[in-house]
Amino acid sequence: MDNGQEIERYSATIISHAPNVLVIKYGQELKDFPDEYREWEMRFIGPGTYRWRASAWPAGRYNNVIGVKCAAK
Repeated sequence: MDNGQEIERYSATIISHAPNVLVIKYGQELKDFPDEYREWEMRFIGPGTYRWRASAWPAGRYNNVIGVKCAAK
């Protein structure tokens, strides 16, 4: 985490889902997380590729990171 805190395990609850969207909310283990950064949207934009956004961000705003699922070995 940004504040140097180490966490080995944390939980998240699925808030909602759609064909290419999953919205999760992180649990209380992340004590220093502000409420507006507990809920996140994962939007799948292609096979194994997704983008994240905090639900508190303006609609349509996503981070610059695009995740790619690694192939099984």
